[in-house]
Amino acid sequence: MAVLIRHNVGIGRVSFGRIACRNLHKGHVGATLEKLNLPRHHWLKEVEQAPEKATVRRMKDTYLRELGEARAELQGLFGPEERSAIVKPTVQEEERIRDTKKRRELNNEALRAYRMLRPQAAPFYEEDAMLGMKAKMNKITKEEGDSHY
Repeated sequence: MAVLIRHNVGIGRVSFGRIACRNLHKGHVGATLEKLNLPRHHWLKEVEQAPEKATVRRMKDTYLRELGEARAELQGLFGPEERSAIVKPTVQEEERIRDTKKRRELNNEALRAYRMLRPQAAPFYEEDAMLGMKAKMNKITKEEGDSHY
């Protein structure tokens, strides 16, 4: 049994239509059929086989990887700065941009004031997590205390 592999050209490095052909009846069965002198079509000697799962998976992975790279390259061409240079933002978009910048400035100012007022304190997110856990514990103990009465 011989296995032949034919390649068809695909996109990029990915080859589609990868077909494995298997020659049938080359061993004992073939010899027996030859002795019987039965009429057989020549196209029955070669049967196309589906590619193996691993081969299909590799082909699919390489195709999807190349597709993702191409998509990333195209998206890089039209980033937010390039889009804003081509199309003028609407009034709502300008307001949203101004609001986000203002909110970011206010957050930074609040963090600066927090660090100035409490330089030795733990970072605010740790303290916030601790206060949240305390509140949950107080709620649980209160519920347990109420259930005993």
